[in-house]
Amino acid sequence: MLAQFAVRLICGMSLVLAAMPHKTVASGFFRVQMLIVMGLGVLATLAVQTPQAPSAVAPWIGQVHYALCIVIAGLGFLASVFWTLERRRMGFALIAAISILSLVALSLGILLISGTWKLHWSCVFLSDLSSALTLGGAMCGMLLGHSYLTAPTMSIAPLLRLNTFLGWAGIVRGVISGAVLLVAWPYLSGDSTWIWLSLRWIAGIGGPLMVWQMVQRILVFKNTQAATGVLFVGVILTLLGELTGTLLLAVTGYPL
Repeated sequence: MLAQFAVRLICGMSLVLAAMPHKTVASGFFRVQMLIVMGLGVLATLAVQTPQAPSAVAPWIGQVHYALCIVIAGLGFLASVFWTLERRRMGFALIAAISILSLVALSLGILLISGTWKLHWSCVFLSDLSSALTLGGAMCGMLLGHSYLTAPTMSIAPLLRLNTFLGWAGIVRGVISGAVLLVAWPYLSGDSTWIWLSLRWIAGIGGPLMVWQMVQRILVFKNTQAATGVLFVGVILTLLGELTGTLLLAVTGYPL
């Protein structure tokens, strides 16, 4: 589960970075993001577990997933070097490569934990992908906001784009989680489950949407410092909500 969460965050960050406007953003920002991706790749490599039961999944799935985590960590380091050298075209090519590989790793990671979920593979994948985009939008937005401390004249267009990503990802995440909740409702029981479910929805669904609207209104006044503070809270809420969702998947078998 920890490896899958790390891959999910890598996937979200790389997809958001690949889609954001970059011409007015300093290379140092992307260098830091790639170092974070490298660290998450190392974490995923150390935490990944190959299922021991021969009937669970094919052995090669775990081996390929493990290799992908190593390759992603290596590409993250290589990309950070290119961004340090101001080789932006090569840096973005590596970000795109990390995006593709992390999507594959995300899919394989779902298969590795197939014994814990009770819905079709595609439902779990869509849930993880929306989770990845929510995590990536919040994390990259918050870190980009800190860049305005050293580059106050930088255009706020990239920050607005990242905040928009966060908002739409939160909406999609809420729709998918709501649909799964309707399916799983008759099968949920226990006071602790409802407590965790409430925390998951308040922090993981309501939190990003609230942060999206607050930052959108703050940026009308071009107050990037206040927006960064709100996005920092958004990162905490998103991490808390998605970690709770991961726990609920392990306990209930539904990506709530």
